[in-house]
Amino acid sequence: NWISNFVQSEKFSIADARLEFVKSCKNIDTHLRNLDRLVKERRAIAVKKKMEESHVALRSGVFQRRYYALVEDGWLHVQNEIKPRQPFLVIEGPSRLGKTMYAKNLVGEQYTLELNCTCCPEPDMREFNPLIHKLVLFDEATPQMVLRQKKLFQCPQNEVSLGASSTNCHAYSVWVHRCLFVICSNRWTRDLESLAEEDKEWLRANSFVLQVSEPMWVE
Repeated sequence: NWISNFVQSEKFSIADARLEFVKSCKNIDTHLRNLDRLVKERRAIAVKKKMEESHVALRSGVFQRRYYALVEDGWLHVQNEIKPRQPFLVIEGPSRLGKTMYAKNLVGEQYTLELNCTCCPEPDMREFNPLIHKLVLFDEATPQMVLRQKKLFQCPQNEVSLGASSTNCHAYSVWVHRCLFVICSNRWTRDLESLAEEDKEWLRANSFVLQVSEPMWVE
């Protein structure tokens, strides 16, 4: 107990505590595992704090997002209608135009789930919470990935199963009805051209594509 108290009061470093626990010769395995967990949790708290500081700094420098009729009067207008299925939005353009920040700003960063889909056969939606998330941002998702998950990207009114395998030991379900789906991509059109015509038609029928070539923010 006195070793733990010294760690808590920051009179012992983690290295000092490990040494003293070893010297004590009592429950070493448990105490060292606890220290490892403490290091992990402290690191997670520190990282989260730095992330929050970074987000605050970025928000203070954010300008007003540009007006795009395709998004405001087209895609978002369609989303306001309660239907069994919904189209998704693709924002295509070079890097450093603010595509990611624009997408998050549509509902607010705290209500956005951002997923890195580079070379991803299936998006990992395990952290999706329909009570919190209003928008899912699929960064660099490909047309091929969307085609493999047609049901998911139509945001149906029923749950969608993901993580399927021969044993289904990692399978899970998500309910994404009326959630906004946005894909940010550098090469959506190029990847689209390599697909069969029926696949192209399905993607065009179920999406709005906004192509940008200038920053998506104005002063």
